[in-house]
Amino acid sequence: PAALVASWSHPQVRGGAPPPRAGHCGVQLGSESVLLFGGFCAPPKGKGKKSKGGAPPPSSDDGGGYSNALFGLNLRRGVWSQPLVQLGAGSLPPAARVGATATALDAHAAVLFGGAVAAQPSAALDLLRASDEPTAQHAQLLVSQPAVDGAPPPPRYHHCAAHLGGGAVVIYGGKGGADGQAALGDVALLDMAAMRWSLVELRGVPPAPRAAHAAAAVAVGVGAGAARQLWVFGGSTAGGMMLNDIHVLEL
Repeated sequence: PAALVASWSHPQVRGGAPPPRAGHCGVQLGSESVLLFGGFCAPPKGKGKKSKGGAPPPSSDDGGGYSNALFGLNLRRGVWSQPLVQLGAGSLPPAARVGATATALDAHAAVLFGGAVAAQPSAALDLLRASDEPTAQHAQLLVSQPAVDGAPPPPRYHHCAAHLGGGAVVIYGGKGGADGQAALGDVALLDMAAMRWSLVELRGVPPAPRAAHAAAAVAVGVGAGAARQLWVFGGSTAGGMMLNDIHVLEL
């Protein structure tokens, strides 16, 4: 069979681009916007920072280090911007961290979960809700930490998250434990409609616990009878062994 042909392109973008970073996450909101959150930023040249014990300190993007900044890229206009952030009642800005996930719930809302600072994992949960197209000139991004019933999964980073539909977000794997280096193999379900956490009882032979893997939610069938699946590929074990296996979780 003929090979599938795909082409890379390099669009020209304007505006204030985010500083160089790794360990961030991104999500599409609206019809033409992508939001980027957090990560670890390279310090500006000649402005490296050090802290006691050698652990890099949390900091703003301006000085490098762990970031909690939000950036938006308008895909149609090719323009970077920073959304106008409003905090919900009693809420705080998202904590700076790497290895979090950003999962779209609908065209105007996304949830951030987990992440870490200096290998200390977190179970932080932030809800982002845009008033309009997130990169529109007068759009506001409401940030809150909603109250959620049930026991949350253990803190983690470099996990995966996927929206199963209806406000249900599945969380799998990642790194956690007391030293932040244990590979996890548990599954949790966050029902944003009911605002409740549920731990999932697993059957069958589970895959090896892993972190830094990729996953995608897949609906098989149509209507109320459609099966919900999470397809998982690769990752690495606690010992650093790279994986190339595929697993499917029926939910």
